[in-house]
Amino acid sequence: MQNGPKFTLIGSGIVVIIAIVVAIVGLVDIEEIDVEAKASFKGTEGSIEVVDGGAYTVFVNDEFTCQETTISVNDGTYEYFESDCDSDFDEEGWRSIGVFYSDVNGELDVQSNHEILIIDDIVYLEEGGAEFFGGCCFVCLGLMGLIVGAIWAYSSKPAPQMVVMPQQQFTGAQFQPVVGESYQPANLIITQQEEERDV
Repeated sequence: MQNGPKFTLIGSGIVVIIAIVVAIVGLVDIEEIDVEAKASFKGTEGSIEVVDGGAYTVFVNDEFTCQETTISVNDGTYEYFESDCDSDFDEEGWRSIGVFYSDVNGELDVQSNHEILIIDDIVYLEEGGAEFFGGCCFVCLGLMGLIVGAIWAYSSKPAPQMVVMPQQQFTGAQFQPVVGESYQPANLIITQQEEERDV
């Protein structure tokens, strides 16, 4: 195998291993986020500072269900809150009940019939999301490198050489001496025609 394919396979393998470790660390960091400490808003009513293009997740105390909770996040004319009761995003002590996206810089009014938390989703990126997604991307790149290296190594194998042996051609009779015995010429046989010719 040439050095190119070998280095490609080794390098890609190392990238995959490191990327998997980074992704796992990022995922663990995300799981350990204290949403209550990172919350931009906590309570039942008030206001929250938002930025244009921001994304926010809303949680309610897990003593209550989505159906029992009424939330409004608005600027006086437009309602931003979108209910989305997805248990995959629940945090310890808090139930995920929806999201909203802002298209303004400033404050939005918040009202709820139960205590809620609002967390800026950028926190997930800062606390491990970037490592997780970056690790996943590099895992994909590493796997592509392994595939390329394997194809390269396979195509670099020398083709098997076929040896053609020329066939021996024989002209005339082939005689093999008898080992251990001396050659005795056979007695001549004289035919009748030859005898008549001699007379």
